[in-house]
Amino acid sequence: MRPLRTLVVVFFFALGLRAQSALPPGEPLIAGSPLEVFKLNPMPGHADAVDFAVVDASGPGFRRAWRIQTKRDTSPMAAIELRALNRRAIAKGEVMMVRFFARSVASNDETGKARVQLVVRRNGVDFNSSLETAVSLGRDWTEFLFPFPAGRDFAIEECAFMFR
Repeated sequence: MRPLRTLVVVFFFALGLRAQSALPPGEPLIAGSPLEVFKLNPMPGHADAVDFAVVDASGPGFRRAWRIQTKRDTSPMAAIELRALNRRAIAKGEVMMVRFFARSVASNDETGKARVQLVVRRNGVDFNSSLETAVSLGRDWTEFLFPFPAGRDFAIEECAFMFR
C-alpha cells in the first residue's frame, strides 16, 4: 500500500469570529478555544507519523488554524486523532452541533483530496457513537456543520469529540 502523505489544515470555529452560516443559539460543549482544547492523541507507534502545529492562516473569518501532515500510512484512521472532552453534562437526545472549516493543501491521493473522520462518543473504548462520519477535503476552505442528537447521557468529560 502506498503511504498517504496529506497536508490538511483544519480550523474549528471559535465564538466571536465572522460566521459563514447562521447558527441557532447554544453554548459551547468544550472549555475554551478549540485550537487549544483539542489535543493530538496518536496511537502507540504512530507519533512519528504526523506533524501537528497551529499556524497562521487566512480562512473565512479566522487567522489561525491547525496544520496536520501525515507522513506515512496511518491505518487504522484512529491511529492519528485530535480529541477534546465535553465541559458540561449532556442529556440523551440533546441536539449537539459540530462546526468546522477544513481544506487540503496537498495530497498524494489521485483525486487531490484528503479525508477526515469525525467521531463523537463516550470517552474510552466504546463503539456506540452519537455521530460517526467522514468528509473529503478539497483545496478551498469548506464549512462543515453536523447537528445530531446525543445517543446517551454524558457526564462531564465523558463525551469525546474526535477528528481522525
